[in-house]
Amino acid sequence: MVDSTIALPLGRVMRALGPGIRNSLLAAITTETGRLIVSGAGLHGPAALAAIIVLPAIAVGWFELPTPFALAKGSHLGDLPSPPDRAAGFR
Repeated sequence: MVDSTIALPLGRVMRALGPGIRNSLLAAITTETGRLIVSGAGLHGPAALAAIIVLPAIAVGWFELPTPFALAKGSHLGDLPSPPDRAAGFR
Protein backbone atom coordinates (compact mmCIF):
# COMPACT_ATOMS: atom_id res chain seq x y z
CA MET A 1 0.00 0.00 0.00
CA VAL A 2 2.82 2.43 0.82
CA ASP A 3 4.61 1.96 -2.47
CA SER A 4 1.44 2.64 -4.50
CA THR A 5 0.55 5.68 -2.38
CA ILE A 6 3.87 7.47 -2.75
CA ALA A 7 4.94 5.78 -5.99
CA LEU A 8 8.06 4.12 -4.64
CA PRO A 9 9.17 0.68 -5.74
CA LEU A 10 8.81 -1.94 -3.03
CA GLY A 11 12.58 -2.49 -2.94
CA ARG A 12 13.24 1.15 -2.00
CA VAL A 13 10.58 1.03 0.69
CA MET A 14 12.12 -2.10 2.18
CA ARG A 15 15.61 -0.56 2.12
CA ALA A 16 14.26 2.52 3.88
CA LEU A 17 12.83 0.31 6.63
CA GLY A 18 16.20 -1.37 7.24
CA PRO A 19 17.72 1.09 9.75
CA GLY A 20 14.51 1.23 11.79
CA ILE A 21 14.25 -2.55 11.94
CA ARG A 22 17.94 -2.82 12.86
CA ASN A 23 17.57 -0.28 15.68
CA SER A 24 14.39 -1.97 16.95
CA LEU A 25 16.08 -5.37 17.10
CA LEU A 26 19.19 -3.89 18.68
CA ALA A 27 17.13 -2.09 21.33
CA ALA A 28 15.08 -5.22 22.07
CA ILE A 29 18.18 -7.42 22.46
CA THR A 30 20.05 -4.94 24.64
CA THR A 31 16.97 -4.22 26.78
CA GLU A 32 16.55 -7.93 27.45
CA THR A 33 20.26 -8.19 28.24
CA GLY A 34 19.94 -5.30 30.68
CA ARG A 35 16.90 -6.93 32.27
CA LEU A 36 18.83 -10.17 32.76
CA ILE A 37 21.75 -8.29 34.32
CA VAL A 38 19.39 -6.42 36.66
CA SER A 39 17.67 -9.66 37.66
CA GLY A 40 21.00 -11.34 38.34
CA ALA A 41 22.26 -8.39 40.36
CA GLY A 42 19.03 -8.13 42.35
CA LEU A 43 18.49 -4.45 41.63
CA HIS A 44 15.05 -2.88 42.11
CA GLY A 45 13.37 0.49 41.54
CA PRO A 46 15.11 3.41 39.85
CA ALA A 47 18.50 1.69 39.89
CA ALA A 48 17.05 -1.22 37.91
CA LEU A 49 15.40 1.11 35.42
CA ALA A 50 18.61 3.08 34.92
CA ALA A 51 20.60 -0.12 34.38
CA ILE A 52 18.10 -1.41 31.83
CA ILE A 53 18.04 1.87 29.88
CA VAL A 54 21.81 2.33 29.65
CA LEU A 55 22.58 -0.64 27.35
CA PRO A 56 20.09 0.22 24.58
CA ALA A 57 21.11 3.88 24.71
CA ILE A 58 24.77 2.99 24.26
CA ALA A 59 24.09 0.42 21.54
CA VAL A 60 21.77 2.57 19.41
CA GLY A 61 24.00 5.61 19.93
CA TRP A 62 27.02 3.59 18.81
CA PHE A 63 25.33 2.77 15.50
CA GLU A 64 23.50 6.06 14.90
CA LEU A 65 25.90 8.80 16.06
CA PRO A 66 28.04 8.63 12.90
CA THR A 67 25.00 9.75 10.87
CA PRO A 68 24.46 13.18 12.47
CA PHE A 69 28.23 13.69 12.62
CA ALA A 70 28.48 13.03 8.87
CA LEU A 71 25.57 15.38 8.21
CA ALA A 72 27.15 18.11 10.33
CA LYS A 73 30.51 17.63 8.65
CA GLY A 74 28.95 18.23 5.24
CA SER A 75 27.10 21.38 6.27
CA HIS A 76 29.95 23.81 6.99
CA LEU A 77 29.43 27.46 6.23
CA GLY A 78 32.26 27.26 3.74
CA ASP A 79 30.12 24.95 1.59
CA LEU A 80 27.51 27.68 1.08
CA PRO A 81 27.76 29.95 -1.96
CA SER A 82 29.18 33.35 -1.18
CA PRO A 83 26.75 36.28 -1.17
CA PRO A 84 26.71 38.47 -4.27
CA ASP A 85 28.95 41.48 -4.27
CA ARG A 86 26.72 44.35 -3.18
CA ALA A 87 29.06 46.99 -4.57
CA ALA A 88 28.66 45.56 -8.07
CA GLY A 89 24.89 46.16 -7.94
CA PHE A 90 25.24 49.88 -7.16
CA ARG A 91 27.38 50.87 -10.12
